[in-house]
Amino acid sequence: MFVFLSSLLYLLHSATSEDSWWGTTSIYQVYPLSLQDSDGDGFGDLQGIVARMGYFQELGIETIWLTPIYASPMKDFGYDVSNYLEINPIFGDIEDFKDMLNSAHEFGLKVLMDFVPNHSSSEHDWFKRSVANESPYSDYYVWVDPLGYDGATPIPPTNWLSKVRTSAWEWSEERQQFYYHQYQAAQPDLNYRNSLVVQEMKDILDFWLDLGIDGVRMDAVSHLIEDDKLIDEPPSNNPNAVDELDWQSLDHIYTNNQEETRQILAELTEHVKSKYGDRFVVLETDLDILENMAYYNCGDMPFNFNLARHIKGEVLPENIQIEIQNWLSNMEQFAPSG
Repeated sequence: MFVFLSSLLYLLHSATSEDSWWGTTSIYQVYPLSLQDSDGDGFGDLQGIVARMGYFQELGIETIWLTPIYASPMKDFGYDVSNYLEINPIFGDIEDFKDMLNSAHEFGLKVLMDFVPNHSSSEHDWFKRSVANESPYSDYYVWVDPLGYDGATPIPPTNWLSKVRTSAWEWSEERQQFYYHQYQAAQPDLNYRNSLVVQEMKDILDFWLDLGIDGVRMDAVSHLIEDDKLIDEPPSNNPNAVDELDWQSLDHIYTNNQEETRQILAELTEHVKSKYGDRFVVLETDLDILENMAYYNCGDMPFNFNLARHIKGEVLPENIQIEIQNWLSNMEQFAPSG
């Protein structure tokens, strides 16, 4: 059985984290599908994680982070969620989850869950009802009329691109509008200008935090909000862009890292902290170091992806030191305090 585990040591934390358990904890990423199969069906599962608790403890791991285990058609490794309150049957059921969580806590381990707020699966009931223009789900997603028609073909409202080399707009014959997707067309973006969507996310967080998880890693958070004026994005002139469909070919000033995004994240984080105390909220973005500094004010901390992006081949201590010092230097200058 192939095991995929990557150790992530979160040694970079804000000035307010010294008294928090997550300020110095060691975190191990667990990809449940390939960790351990407990029932012989060829897929790793929650009971397989239970069987490995002693192993984590022996390694000196203090916290495990689970990649998505929600109900999903698995078109994007579980990051396409069709029901945020159900366990994908390939991993088990909610009782298996409770068993895993209790086992982790008995071994003195904390548990983080991946939380995917930017988009759902197109198979989610919300999206199906939104396509049908059914209230109150009509505006759960970002729907826009075509710019016009090229013959009988609807024209997308902007030049915005998805991360998978397509237009970020997908036409719905049923609804006769385009919907926005930062990732696959099967992963429609949720509409965070709709207060009902924000409340849905709070309710989902409550469900899992009430069960006893110790925090969440929020995925792809810099894409939560797009500019509502629907303006074409300018070319980036990035020499690394392969062609005009390459996401790097545009400067994403209207679809990434909007001020409203950080306001929504701050609201979600405040919800967690006010109800559940010192649960950990870590934010994953695809931003550079300087842009990431602002995310210390809307979560406990952002991911430092440079440890993975900039260190290739042999991992040398001096290279790790350079990346950590670079991050710390930017924190001292630019990260909000308090």
